[in-house]
Amino acid sequence: GNLLAILSHHVDDLPVFANMEEFSRLLKGLQEEYEVKVTEDPKLLLGANIQTGEDHILFHQVAYIERVLEEFELTNANSVCAPSTKIPIVPSKEDWDPLEGETFPYRRIVGQINWIANMLRPDVAFYANILARALIRPTRDHFELAKSVLRYLKGTKDYCLKFSAPTDNSKVIKLEVYGDSDLGGNEGKESTYGYLVLANNQVIDWKSKRIGT
Repeated sequence: GNLLAILSHHVDDLPVFANMEEFSRLLKGLQEEYEVKVTEDPKLLLGANIQTGEDHILFHQVAYIERVLEEFELTNANSVCAPSTKIPIVPSKEDWDPLEGETFPYRRIVGQINWIANMLRPDVAFYANILARALIRPTRDHFELAKSVLRYLKGTKDYCLKFSAPTDNSKVIKLEVYGDSDLGGNEGKESTYGYLVLANNQVIDWKSKRIGT
Protein backbone atom coordinates (compact mmCIF):
# COMPACT_ATOMS: atom_id res chain seq x y z
CA GLY A 1 0.00 0.00 0.00
CA ASN A 2 0.98 3.65 0.07
CA LEU A 3 3.67 4.60 2.55
CA LEU A 4 3.00 7.34 5.07
CA ALA A 5 5.33 9.54 7.12
CA ILE A 6 4.09 12.03 9.71
CA LEU A 7 6.49 14.90 10.36
CA SER A 8 6.02 17.75 12.79
CA HIS A 9 8.39 20.51 13.78
CA HIS A 10 9.11 23.05 16.50
CA VAL A 11 12.07 25.34 15.73
CA ASP A 12 14.78 22.74 14.96
CA ASP A 13 13.09 19.66 16.42
CA LEU A 14 11.39 17.46 13.83
CA PRO A 15 9.80 14.28 15.19
CA VAL A 16 9.01 11.76 12.46
CA PHE A 17 6.60 8.84 12.65
CA ALA A 18 7.13 6.38 9.80
CA ASN A 19 8.32 2.90 8.94
CA MET A 20 12.04 2.53 8.21
CA GLU A 21 11.63 2.55 4.43
CA GLU A 22 9.76 5.82 4.36
CA PHE A 23 11.94 7.31 7.11
CA SER A 24 15.09 6.55 5.11
CA ARG A 25 13.63 8.21 2.01
CA LEU A 26 12.58 11.28 3.99
CA LEU A 27 15.92 11.52 5.80
CA LYS A 28 17.84 11.34 2.53
CA GLY A 29 15.84 14.26 1.16
CA LEU A 30 16.41 16.36 4.27
CA GLN A 31 20.15 15.64 4.35
CA GLU A 32 20.47 16.91 0.79
CA GLU A 33 19.40 20.35 2.00
CA TYR A 34 20.25 20.52 5.72
CA GLU A 35 22.64 19.22 8.33
CA VAL A 36 20.57 16.66 10.24
CA LYS A 37 21.25 14.96 13.57
CA VAL A 38 19.24 11.77 13.99
CA THR A 39 18.03 10.38 17.32
CA GLU A 40 16.35 7.10 16.42
CA ASP A 41 14.84 6.43 19.85
CA PRO A 42 14.26 9.84 21.50
CA LYS A 43 13.35 9.92 25.17
CA LEU A 44 12.52 13.63 25.47
CA LEU A 45 10.78 16.12 23.19
CA LEU A 46 9.83 19.71 24.18
CA GLY A 47 9.58 18.81 27.86
CA ALA A 48 7.64 15.61 27.21
CA ASN A 49 9.08 12.22 28.15
CA ILE A 50 8.65 9.47 25.56
CA GLN A 51 8.34 5.78 26.36
CA THR A 52 7.89 3.20 23.61
CA GLY A 53 6.64 -0.36 23.77
CA GLU A 54 6.08 -3.08 21.22
CA ASP A 55 2.62 -1.82 20.29
CA HIS A 56 2.31 1.62 21.88
CA ILE A 57 3.99 4.92 22.70
CA LEU A 58 3.51 6.98 25.88
CA PHE A 59 4.00 10.72 26.38
CA HIS A 60 4.18 12.19 29.88
CA GLN A 61 5.66 15.23 31.66
CA VAL A 62 6.89 13.88 34.98
CA ALA A 63 10.34 15.51 34.82
CA TYR A 64 8.98 18.82 33.50
CA ILE A 65 6.30 19.08 36.19
CA GLU A 66 8.86 18.27 38.88
CA ARG A 67 11.08 21.13 37.65
CA VAL A 68 8.13 23.53 37.70
CA LEU A 69 7.22 22.50 41.25
CA GLU A 70 10.80 23.05 42.34
CA GLU A 71 10.92 26.47 40.67
CA PHE A 72 7.88 27.66 42.64
CA GLU A 73 8.94 25.94 45.88
CA LEU A 74 6.01 23.54 45.87
CA THR A 75 7.97 20.29 45.79
CA ASN A 76 6.94 19.47 49.36
CA ALA A 77 3.42 20.86 49.09
CA ASN A 78 0.47 18.56 49.62
CA SER A 79 -1.13 17.36 46.40
CA VAL A 80 -4.87 17.72 45.78
CA CYS A 81 -7.27 15.46 43.88
CA ALA A 82 -8.60 18.41 41.85
CA PRO A 83 -7.85 22.13 41.45
CA SER A 84 -9.94 24.63 43.37
CA THR A 85 -13.54 24.97 42.19
CA LYS A 86 -13.55 28.65 43.17
CA ILE A 87 -13.24 30.52 39.87
CA PRO A 88 -12.11 34.12 40.53
CA ILE A 89 -13.40 37.14 38.65
CA VAL A 90 -10.98 39.58 37.02
CA PRO A 91 -11.65 42.97 38.63
CA SER A 92 -12.06 46.18 36.69
CA LYS A 93 -9.11 48.55 36.55
CA GLU A 94 -10.84 50.85 39.05
CA ASP A 95 -11.56 48.06 41.56
CA TRP A 96 -8.22 46.30 41.33
CA ASP A 97 -5.81 46.54 44.27
CA PRO A 98 -2.27 45.62 43.17
CA LEU A 99 -0.70 42.94 45.32
CA GLU A 100 2.00 44.11 47.72
CA GLY A 101 5.08 42.76 46.02
CA GLU A 102 5.10 39.93 43.54
CA THR A 103 6.20 37.11 45.81
CA PHE A 104 4.65 34.57 43.48
CA PRO A 105 5.43 35.39 39.79
CA TYR A 106 1.97 35.06 38.32
CA ARG A 107 2.75 35.38 34.63
CA ARG A 108 5.56 32.84 34.88
CA ILE A 109 3.41 30.21 36.57
CA VAL A 110 0.52 30.73 34.12
CA GLY A 111 2.93 30.29 31.23
CA GLN A 112 4.15 27.00 32.68
CA ILE A 113 0.63 25.72 33.30
CA ASN A 114 -0.41 26.75 29.80
CA TRP A 115 2.52 24.87 28.26
CA ILE A 116 1.69 21.74 30.24
CA ALA A 117 -2.00 22.00 29.26
CA ASN A 118 -1.26 22.51 25.57
CA MET A 119 1.30 19.72 25.37
CA LEU A 120 -0.32 16.74 27.08
CA ARG A 121 -2.87 17.69 29.72
CA PRO A 122 -6.41 18.46 28.54
CA ASP A 123 -7.58 18.10 32.14
CA VAL A 124 -6.03 21.47 33.07
CA ALA A 125 -6.80 23.35 29.83
CA PHE A 126 -9.83 25.05 31.39
CA TYR A 127 -7.78 26.35 34.32
CA ALA A 128 -4.99 27.56 32.05
CA ASN A 129 -7.58 29.58 30.14
CA ILE A 130 -9.11 31.06 33.31
CA LEU A 131 -5.73 32.01 34.77
CA ALA A 132 -4.55 33.63 31.52
CA ARG A 133 -7.41 36.14 31.67
CA ALA A 134 -5.85 37.80 34.73
CA LEU A 135 -2.31 38.36 33.48
CA ILE A 136 -2.69 42.13 33.81
CA ARG A 137 -4.78 42.27 37.01
CA PRO A 138 -4.38 39.09 39.05
CA THR A 139 -5.98 38.87 42.48
CA ARG A 140 -5.00 36.82 45.49
CA ASP A 141 -7.68 34.31 44.44
CA HIS A 142 -5.98 33.90 41.06
CA PHE A 143 -2.69 33.17 42.81
CA GLU A 144 -4.37 30.58 45.01
CA LEU A 145 -6.03 28.92 42.01
CA ALA A 146 -2.69 28.77 40.18
CA LYS A 147 -1.06 27.11 43.16
CA SER A 148 -3.91 24.62 43.46
CA VAL A 149 -3.41 23.65 39.81
CA LEU A 150 0.27 22.98 40.50
CA ARG A 151 -0.63 20.92 43.57
CA TYR A 152 -3.05 18.94 41.39
CA LEU A 153 -0.31 18.40 38.80
CA LYS A 154 1.99 17.16 41.55
CA GLY A 155 -0.45 14.39 42.41
CA THR A 156 -1.09 13.51 38.76
CA LYS A 157 2.33 14.08 37.23
CA ASP A 158 2.45 10.54 35.88
CA TYR A 159 -0.72 11.03 33.80
CA CYS A 160 0.10 10.36 30.17
CA LEU A 161 -1.27 10.11 26.66
CA LYS A 162 -1.03 6.62 25.21
CA PHE A 163 -1.18 5.82 21.52
CA SER A 164 -1.56 2.15 20.67
CA ALA A 165 -1.33 0.23 17.44
CA PRO A 166 -4.66 -1.05 16.10
CA THR A 167 -5.59 -4.53 17.26
CA ASP A 168 -6.69 -5.52 13.75
CA ASN A 169 -5.81 -4.59 10.20
CA SER A 170 -8.70 -2.17 9.86
CA LYS A 171 -7.80 1.16 8.27
CA VAL A 172 -10.98 2.79 9.53
CA ILE A 173 -10.41 5.75 11.88
CA LYS A 174 -13.27 6.40 14.27
CA LEU A 175 -13.43 10.05 15.27
CA GLU A 176 -15.34 11.26 18.32
CA VAL A 177 -15.76 14.90 19.38
CA TYR A 178 -17.11 16.04 22.74
CA GLY A 179 -17.87 19.64 23.59
CA ASP A 180 -19.53 21.73 26.26
CA SER A 181 -20.03 25.32 27.43
CA ASP A 182 -20.66 26.92 30.81
CA LEU A 183 -23.33 29.28 29.41
CA GLY A 184 -22.21 32.64 30.71
CA GLY A 185 -19.59 31.62 33.24
CA ASN A 186 -19.38 32.90 36.80
CA GLU A 187 -19.80 36.51 35.62
CA GLY A 188 -22.86 35.80 33.49
CA LYS A 189 -21.32 37.59 30.50
CA GLU A 190 -19.09 35.39 28.38
CA SER A 191 -19.18 31.63 28.05
CA THR A 192 -16.22 29.30 28.08
CA TYR A 193 -16.38 26.32 25.78
CA GLY A 194 -14.21 23.25 25.52
CA TYR A 195 -13.84 20.28 23.23
CA LEU A 196 -12.02 16.97 23.14
CA VAL A 197 -11.27 14.95 20.01
CA LEU A 198 -10.52 11.23 20.01
CA ALA A 199 -9.37 8.98 17.20
CA ASN A 200 -10.02 5.31 17.88
CA ASN A 201 -10.49 6.13 21.60
CA GLN A 202 -7.18 8.00 21.79
CA VAL A 203 -7.04 11.72 22.58
CA ILE A 204 -5.57 13.74 19.72
CA ASP A 205 -6.82 17.32 20.25
CA TRP A 206 -8.45 19.56 22.87
CA LYS A 207 -9.13 23.20 23.63
CA SER A 208 -10.70 25.51 26.20
CA LYS A 209 -11.56 29.07 25.16
CA ARG A 210 -13.74 31.98 26.11
CA ILE A 211 -16.44 32.92 23.61
CA GLY A 212 -16.55 36.68 23.12
CA THR A 213 -19.88 38.48 22.98
